[in-house]
Amino acid sequence: MPVTYLRFVCPGLSTASGVREGFFQIAFGLLQESNDISPAEATALRQSLDWFNDNLEKPERFWRGRRPHRAHRAVSWFKSDATESVAHAHQLATILRKHGIPVDMIKTGRPGYIVYEDDNQVAALPYKDTPT
Repeated sequence: MPVTYLRFVCPGLSTASGVREGFFQIAFGLLQESNDISPAEATALRQSLDWFNDNLEKPERFWRGRRPHRAHRAVSWFKSDATESVAHAHQLATILRKHGIPVDMIKTGRPGYIVYEDDNQVAALPYKDTPT
């Protein structure tokens, strides 16, 4: 059975990749910049982000060639069969939604030209027809 790839995105374009902003950047921003978040909510958000930091590898590459190009930066996708990571992604999305931040989950079987892969995720340069 082919793997489906999942990406959790928020409104607004990433300056690094030119596609919709991933939810990790938005979550870090909420944690650092918001006065509207209670100490208990900040703790829940920090614990969620810490889980990913402790359990998800950081991609080694986000570009295809030897020299990084801002216009050709890859985006990260969860593998749908990485059930623990995906469950935690849904939890993080729920926290963001509680704060009025829309989070959409995009699914595709073709994330693009893969420049990094591990058991839980890929980083890929999107094809022209890849939803981002």
